[in-house]
Amino acid sequence: MRAMVFGATGLIAFGGAAGAVANTRRHVAASTSGATPTCARAGITATNRREGTCVAPNGKRFTFVNRGHVARLEDLSVRLAGFRLASILKGPYGARARAQGRFMVVKLTVWNRSSTPQTFPPAGVLLSGIAHLETFHGVVYTDEFKAENGPDPNSFVGKELAVGPIQPGLSESGDIVFDLPRSVSPARTVLVVFNFRDAADNAAARHIAVLRTT
Repeated sequence: MRAMVFGATGLIAFGGAAGAVANTRRHVAASTSGATPTCARAGITATNRREGTCVAPNGKRFTFVNRGHVARLEDLSVRLAGFRLASILKGPYGARARAQGRFMVVKLTVWNRSSTPQTFPPAGVLLSGIAHLETFHGVVYTDEFKAENGPDPNSFVGKELAVGPIQPGLSESGDIVFDLPRSVSPARTVLVVFNFRDAADNAAARHIAVLRTT
């Protein structure tokens, strides 16, 4: 999977937001009873603080959560714990990477709700994948493999090499690294996450999680 970051207005253009109130356990899932409301009716956008699941004009369902809350899709759940910024990442054995702009290191926990072991993100996938970062102006960024493969030993790429994929019913915490221009405010981005099953073809995804970075 490749992760991407993008912006709020871009989200609306991309297809929608989610609209329901988060429960007390900070776990937001798709509605299981009745029709899912449209994003406009639910009053949910990428930029406001409303959480829940709604249907965008293109017919796709989006589940929106704020930082620290859990979004549940069909075959995975995910929580964005926070992020840090760095110009250089240094790992063991001299591994290092220098950002062209600055690295945004996003900390996630991922639960595998499928019936088979899963890699998050799949190594070697570029434009398609499970997640991406997008700015509020609709600019999309994929994760930076060169920074994840060694310089950040806590990345999902490094952990997959060390301990293997995430087994069914289990979870893993790790980093995804993005190289963003310094003109991009990390606080004005959202992480878009897809089901494992949609990693190879994001365009076909029918249910998408949007994790706000604040």
